[in-house]
Amino acid sequence: MDADQPRLTHEDFIEKLLDLLVIIEGGMKTLLDPLPEDVEKHIADAIFIFGEKALPALHATRIVDMDRMNHPKEHKNSGRIIDILGEISSPDSAPLLIDFHRSGPISFMTSAAALGALRKIGTDEAYEYLGRVLTQYAGGNTQVIESSLDLRVACRALKEWEDERAIPPLKAACHIEGSYEMPDTAIIALASYQQAHEYLKDLAKTKPSLSELIEQALKDSD
Repeated sequence: MDADQPRLTHEDFIEKLLDLLVIIEGGMKTLLDPLPEDVEKHIADAIFIFGEKALPALHATRIVDMDRMNHPKEHKNSGRIIDILGEISSPDSAPLLIDFHRSGPISFMTSAAALGALRKIGTDEAYEYLGRVLTQYAGGNTQVIESSLDLRVACRALKEWEDERAIPPLKAACHIEGSYEMPDTAIIALASYQQAHEYLKDLAKTKPSLSELIEQALKDSD
């Protein structure tokens, strides 16, 4: 190697990879020719391999602005950066992902990806936010989600939490109707908590249309 040629640190290399990913996430408008298949995935995988060493560069990327510049007709809004944060699963990423979701992502896919990443991070902060999403939506704030996919991701995450704090938001979510696979997903998640079984039995009595689903969910949880 030429002694005068600048040497790249790992941090420099990560930033260059991230720059490429940002170009692709932005809709590849600056590229003259289409990229070969799976290039985006391989770049994302390369960043992920660096693990927590990649976090400073990832956290410095304004994913909110990136989501705004993605045009749904030109790009799938895959949210690779969000996916990487979820795979690395550092607790330090939770506040960034929460702020992103609160900002109201343009794409329902990036919205669900942010909640999915929080699910993988699995800290109390992450789970508590997922619970608030359910509680607020059940309370009438429909602007808190982009699609029913957010609700299902949140319910499944709270099932995995195995903490009593998941019970109140899941109870609230059991009354969400008119959304795909709801309240089914909430009922199945709530049934995993023994402390909520009496509540579900009472719910089956007051809402006979849910009785068969509740009976099966309770049976499966044993």
